[in-house]
Amino acid sequence: MSYIPGLKGVIAAETNLSSVDGEAGELIIAGYRLEEIAPHATFEEMIYLLWHHRLPSHSDLGTFSEALKSHRTLPNATTVLLREAASQNVSVIDALRMATATLSLISDHDDASDAQKLVAKAPHERCAS
Repeated sequence: MSYIPGLKGVIAAETNLSSVDGEAGELIIAGYRLEEIAPHATFEEMIYLLWHHRLPSHSDLGTFSEALKSHRTLPNATTVLLREAASQNVSVIDALRMATATLSLISDHDDASDAQKLVAKAPHERCAS
C-alpha cells in the first residue's frame, strides 16, 4: 500500500452538474467554464445556475432576486454573536462559522425554504462580520 498525501484521487461526490479537472485547471458548472462566467455573473445568477442547472432569464432573475431579498435580514442572535465576536477579535472565518450555525434558529424544516433563507443571508452575514 502506498502513501498518497492529501485527497489526491479521492472522489468526494458524484454530480452531473459540474466537472473538475484539476490537472487541466478546469471547473465547469452546468456547461460553463468558471473563469468565463464568474467575472460576468452576479451572486444571484450563480446560485440560480447551481440550483436550476441553467442561467435565469431576466424575468426569472427578477423573481429570484426578490425572493432572496425578502430573507436578507439576519436574526438578532446572529447580529449579537457577530458584534461580540468582533469585540473579542475573533478571526473572521471563525465568526462566519459561528454566525452561520445560528441561522438554523430560523429553520422551518423545509429544505428548499431553508436553503433559500441561508443563501439570502450569506452576503449580509459576511458584511456584518
